Amino acid sequence: MNHRRIILASLLSGLALCAQAPAAALATPGPQYDSSREVVLEGVVTGVKVTNRSAGPFVTLLFSAGGRDYEVLAGSAAKLKQNQVAFAKDDAITVVGIPLGNTLFVARAITKVDLVLTLLDPNGQPL
Repeated sequence: MNHRRIILASLLSGLALCAQAPAAALATPGPQYDSSREVVLEGVVTGVKVTNRSAGPFVTLLFSAGGRDYEVLAGSAAKLKQNQVAFAKDDAITVVGIPLGNTLFVARAITKVDLVLTLLDPNGQPL
């Protein structure tokens, strides 16, 4: 019976230590932004998706360029609102960023008419 208590106490101590580990240390790192892979896409918004994330609503643009369809990660809805930028179907835009796979695209900057919205610095860090 004493061995069971020792094992149980060891397990509980281990769980307590894991619970105290910083969340960042346990998180899986995201993809790195590689500016050497940047491309420029010119096309048209075909739709706008807003999804809820832990940091708040996030905007993804459905986008058609060069006969291909993409999902462009455009950033937080709060950042877009702060910069007084809204996107709608049929908006002509230019996107600078990097592809992640075949259809997903991380935008560093989006141009709509004469407005340039810079979302990330050249290292991929949010502005």
